[in-house]
Amino acid sequence: MINFVTIGKQASELLRLSTQGLLPNHCLLCGAGGLSARLLCPDCQGDLRANAHSCALCGIPLVSDAEICGRCLTNPPPFDAARIPLLYIAPCDFLIKAFKFDGKLDHGKALVEVVTSYFAEGEQPKLLIPVPLHRARQRQRGFNQSEIIARDLGRQLDIPVNARLCRRNRDTWTQTGLNAGQRKRNLRGAFEIKGNGYADHVAIVDDVVTTGSTLVELAHLLKVHGVERVDCWALARTPARNDP
Repeated sequence: MINFVTIGKQASELLRLSTQGLLPNHCLLCGAGGLSARLLCPDCQGDLRANAHSCALCGIPLVSDAEICGRCLTNPPPFDAARIPLLYIAPCDFLIKAFKFDGKLDHGKALVEVVTSYFAEGEQPKLLIPVPLHRARQRQRGFNQSEIIARDLGRQLDIPVNARLCRRNRDTWTQTGLNAGQRKRNLRGAFEIKGNGYADHVAIVDDVVTTGSTLVELAHLLKVHGVERVDCWALARTPARNDP
């Protein structure tokens, strides 16, 4: 059953957060005051671990000086680059879980504030495409966290967003707790391209990358439809792939 009360609350929260004057003036993590429009204090922002040296293709953290991990050298993914600035460990994981599962949209906005300058560097895509949720799951949650991230980044970087180009046509099981093989099977045939309007260089936007199965499926689909370059943008990367 559709929870219209929840959807209404989420819509109201989105409207509230779009008004700078109504943003909280205290740190979301430690409660320190006097932040004006910022959502994290400098100390808590400094506690976010950067994904400082990672595979240029999949974003997995690397311990060697290599630019590409062994997995991507052996079996290159269908996307061309990954830009994932943070590691999915405390306190980043707390902020993302609160944003994604508890509807605390300001927690997601706080992370976007931190990483926008990172995404502003280098060659920019011509279009941002958020990873879609199935319509039933989005009705239940009240929002798509990837779309909110994409729209915040798009506004800051002046990049258009198309949230209707890719559609999830099957309500897959949640990826949480699944290993790499299970994730691939879970996502097989789950997405489709609706209409046109895509550019020759796009970036798929997600919140967290674990195995990369979702990005692989979407990037492959976009390449089949003629997109020349597909980048993958996400807030955070798990330190390991969680493969079987």
